Amino acid sequence: MKKKNMHFHHWLIWGVINGVIIYLGALIYPETIVLGNATVSVFAAAVLAALVITMVVSVLPIILTQLNIGKLTPLSKYLMNSLVNILVVWLMSRMALIFGFGLASKFTAITLGLVITIVQYLYWEYLVRKIA
Repeated sequence: MKKKNMHFHHWLIWGVINGVIIYLGALIYPETIVLGNATVSVFAAAVLAALVITMVVSVLPIILTQLNIGKLTPLSKYLMNSLVNILVVWLMSRMALIFGFGLASKFTAITLGLVITIVQYLYWEYLVRKIA
């Protein structure tokens, strides 16, 4: 039981961190990252984007197992996460009417996806593994 609680706890923190990164990105670069539209508030857009990114990357190991992809090395795992983060960020920006999350260019999607991956790496490798 304790392991499930820790997993949910880390998943929740991870989602909050993703949301903070997205929100800070929109604050620092408002001309390239836009949160909110006529139907989705700024807060809801940040929460939706963080939830989608967290959910997709959390489900990624299950998908890889179903595809019979063997155990990944740490480098290939984070490269895969980078590609998935970039793809999810870009796809969400293409559906800006639904998510209230828009990007100015593909370069912004690549940059934001890489920043999210770096922070995820720092969280998992330096906080979760050092504490556990």
